[in-house]
Amino acid sequence: AALSPIEGISMGEIRKVVNMRRCIQAKIWMSKFKRIKPKDAPKRPLSGYNYFFKDERVRILEAGIHGTMGFQTMAKTVGSRWKALSEDERTPYKERAKADMVRYRRQMKDYKAKKAAGLAGMTRAEIIQIVKKRKKKKK
Repeated sequence: AALSPIEGISMGEIRKVVNMRRCIQAKIWMSKFKRIKPKDAPKRPLSGYNYFFKDERVRILEAGIHGTMGFQTMAKTVGSRWKALSEDERTPYKERAKADMVRYRRQMKDYKAKKAAGLAGMTRAEIIQIVKKRKKKKK
């Protein structure tokens, strides 16, 4: 291995350090442009698996197993249980996911309408006051 001008350090080791530095700089640069979700935007819908995971996590915690089991192990356990479920057993979770999707679409429709009207970020009470003021001006 070729030695660098700095005695005792190989060129391969220097390349590794330079590459690590580039990766860190790229991550810092990308974090500056990370898309920030508005606080008043609706929460995304959960999948059937997410609902199953929540229920199974509660069962595991109630059984007292959680203290001996890390999150990664719990996630693997729940994932294998989900795979073992039949379609009939998955149906209640999928129904909850469908209902959540309907909720999300309804809230997104309202949110987009508020955003288009310039009312995004306001509370319901503030919007009602603005609407009342507009009605009074029209009279």
